[in-house]
Amino acid sequence: MQDYKHLDKTDKQLRSWYNDKVREGKIGNMDFDTFQNWYVTNATSCHYCGLTASESQQIVRNRKLTSKRFPQNGKHGRGTSRGMWLEVDRYNPNGKYEIGNIVPSCYFCNNDKSDVFQGDDYKKFMNDRIGFLKQLLTVLIACFALSCSSIDPNKLSEDEARKLIIAEFQKESPNMVEVIDFKEADGVKQEMFGQKNT
Repeated sequence: MQDYKHLDKTDKQLRSWYNDKVREGKIGNMDFDTFQNWYVTNATSCHYCGLTASESQQIVRNRKLTSKRFPQNGKHGRGTSRGMWLEVDRYNPNGKYEIGNIVPSCYFCNNDKSDVFQGDDYKKFMNDRIGFLKQLLTVLIACFALSCSSIDPNKLSEDEARKLIIAEFQKESPNMVEVIDFKEADGVKQEMFGQKNT
């Protein structure tokens, strides 16, 4: 491992990031001084995974992981400095960059979260990716079932309703995977089957 000395993000870099977001119309009610103070105070570890700013920089600078977006030949510049410092993520990706909607994020989490997840959902996804995605499918199918006029959960056992729901859903989505864990969607399942004994 090469000699490592942590490099803090400069005021110039922070101002450049801030001005870019202002030009893009993505800054909420937050002036530069407020943003700078927030960054200096909060950007010590990733909100999602806990990776520290120092750990992230060591991984990138010592080339433990590589990317075209990371510094090249020890030089960082526009387009090649990702991973060097913690980034500013919008907790709600559809909101503005403003206090209350920004969190420090390592490159890896920020890139992975993208604009797909809200902050809390991303944490759940990180803990169990497959389970999280299957639960989304389960809830989708259960909601679909609630909208089907041909399914009356009061007249069917849970198993019969499950088979009918999957059959109906596959008419609409023929490529749907059949292995769905209905027990994962407890809230929707309770709404469908209530206290009915099966």
